[in-house]
Amino acid sequence: GPPAAGPWTSPVPAAPAEGTGNGAAGSTAEGTAEAQDAAAGRAQDPAPADTAPDRIPDRVPVAPATQAPGPEVPAPVRVVVAGSPIDMPVVPVGIEDNGAMTIPDNHVELGWYRYGPAPGSEEGAAVVAGHVDTLTEVTPMARLKDVPVGAEIRVERADGSVQRYRTESVRHIHKQSLADADLFRRTGEPVLHLVTCGGEWLEDIGDYEDNVVLRAVPVP
Repeated sequence: GPPAAGPWTSPVPAAPAEGTGNGAAGSTAEGTAEAQDAAAGRAQDPAPADTAPDRIPDRVPVAPATQAPGPEVPAPVRVVVAGSPIDMPVVPVGIEDNGAMTIPDNHVELGWYRYGPAPGSEEGAAVVAGHVDTLTEVTPMARLKDVPVGAEIRVERADGSVQRYRTESVRHIHKQSLADADLFRRTGEPVLHLVTCGGEWLEDIGDYEDNVVLRAVPVP
């Protein structure tokens, strides 16, 4: 089971409160008309992850806290990455009080950003994120950086259907540059982003220097 204390930080948290309001990276629920929706959603979200004293929250933007437009798509319930140990259940998550994307406070679940597109949506980026480690062990997401281009990703959904993806790229993106990575976009070609922390652990700020972002495209 999960360790007694949650020593991790979220790989996908908040940007400054001023956002574009169009769902692009750099927008947040804080200070927008969608904040009331976010507040309502938080009441149903999992409890925020505990943060160990030697770590501080990361700084990664999220999109406004309104459900993505378009036809309803079944929620993801499991992600399996071929050739890796990543075979993990997925739970819907929302936004923390500081505008950060909630990440499940354990090492066995991934979080799907439910205010954005779901895997299988006709457009936009579906975001699924998880922790890279705990105080006592690494998680399966520690192997995300090693997934080769072309690897198949299977997303099992709540209605029993499966959405398949093909890995297009795996990048280390410095946390200071993540706002330019278009991680949470709502429009354009459909993609899946799997996200965790990576790079070196920076003791002086208590955080990893990068995010590892896998981008995958749907397989017809």
